[in-house]
Amino acid sequence: MSFDRREHTAIYIAMDDSVIIVGGSNYIENSVKRMEKFFLSCNCFKEFGRGLNVDGIVTGAVLLHNSNIAIASAPPPNIILLDPINGTVISSSPLLTAVNSSFIPTFLPLSGRILLTDRASVDDMNYTSQYQLYDPLSSTIRFVKGTISVRRINYAISYIDTVNKVLVTGGQEMRSIMKFAMNFANLYDVSTNKVLQLSFSPMNIPRIWHTSTFIPTINRVLLCGGCTNVTIIGGDCDLSTATCELFDPTTDTFFVLPHTMTVNRYRHSAVYLPWLNMVLIAGGERTQTGYYTFNHPFLQTTELFDPVSFNFVMAAEMLVPRALFTLTVVPSSDCVLACGGNYVKTQHIIFRTDLWWATSTCEMFIP
Repeated sequence: MSFDRREHTAIYIAMDDSVIIVGGSNYIENSVKRMEKFFLSCNCFKEFGRGLNVDGIVTGAVLLHNSNIAIASAPPPNIILLDPINGTVISSSPLLTAVNSSFIPTFLPLSGRILLTDRASVDDMNYTSQYQLYDPLSSTIRFVKGTISVRRINYAISYIDTVNKVLVTGGQEMRSIMKFAMNFANLYDVSTNKVLQLSFSPMNIPRIWHTSTFIPTINRVLLCGGCTNVTIIGGDCDLSTATCELFDPTTDTFFVLPHTMTVNRYRHSAVYLPWLNMVLIAGGERTQTGYYTFNHPFLQTTELFDPVSFNFVMAAEMLVPRALFTLTVVPSSDCVLACGGNYVKTQHIIFRTDLWWATSTCEMFIP
């Protein structure tokens, strides 16, 4: 890529067989303002939308029915509609919230609208969460019915098209100074525009920085890995997990899988591969003891989850260890593009802590 990026967004654009890459930050935590595209035709990256000025940090982007891109950014909280071919701005709409708040967008295909879920900052002291609903056709925003009793960060989201609902799982609560991992989950019902807290059927294991992947062939959501405990000072991961569980949208319940991943992972990436009916799980970080500074490697291993046998099998290793990176299915080639993320550059000899850097490297996973 043209820029080092971590925690960015990558979206496949069928019209020109490209992958648009938006947002993210570099190793010194500065937001990356410029966008770029990867083209399969030339196996190259080109800058895109050079004249676009995005205020604040991009918190997410989604592809709409008309192939336009909706980009969420903050502060100030805002939604930008973008033409994915020429990179021009179609419209810009401020969100109905405090200046310091930000949101993660999830596209709702049946209604054509976008659910905006709170992305609280670490020092945010607002203990309740209010979701919003954005209509890109009318550029209007309204609040979702109901509030979430706790505000959190580093949670995972999946849209379940069979029931037209959005599942939001885990995260790090903001109410406590210690900011523990949560087993909290809630469902947003698109048909009623209401959010339901799953207080009587929480996740079996608390998770932060985990993945959530909807598997249409079994009508289940796969939750994998994550951090189950954080350090009191610094809030870094103290203990990661290899466990996974499935969410059943017909009963609104979670159940733990009998098999685990081949390695503990958090800040990893996962994507469903429809032509294989498998989930690719790749990279991330891991901890194996409570002394996270002595055992905090970045991973380049990958594995595949089979929803028929519930087994995990090792797959090809990535060329670069990565965490907080993107996996994007490229349907025209039945491959997966892995881009950016964190990796370890050097290790501090005295304090035995890793010095991470953001990377601009990308690679293609070929099943």
